[in-house]
Amino acid sequence: MFLNYFYKYGRVYKSCFGRSPIIVVTDPEIVKQILVKDFHKFPNRPTFIKLRPPLNSGLSVAEGKTWKRLRTTLTPTFTANKLKQIVPIIENASDKLHAKMEKFSETDGYSNSPPRRPRGCESISSQGG
Repeated sequence: MFLNYFYKYGRVYKSCFGRSPIIVVTDPEIVKQILVKDFHKFPNRPTFIKLRPPLNSGLSVAEGKTWKRLRTTLTPTFTANKLKQIVPIIENASDKLHAKMEKFSETDGYSNSPPRRPRGCESISSQGG
């Protein structure tokens, strides 16, 4: 749907989300301007889903002073240099996951080991419940 609107209306257009008007930005440079350079001008975003703790305290759903504190704390973590340093770690983890998935696919998705019961079942079953 949004892709069709992009072709029809361009990189920035207005729309509605329910009864609320919204501005949709699909231009990567404008998104960067909003999220990186002018982030202090856009501290609050509409909440579409009411989340329970601890999910309700993340940067993407925080507002006001909480959002500003989180953003100020996290911003130094995601500098270009630090992200470049973490790429090899991510690649290594991806390679390990890929190898495990390859091995898993060779066994048709089934393990030769007996199925494990979830933790806690032993104590529940020993209590008679």
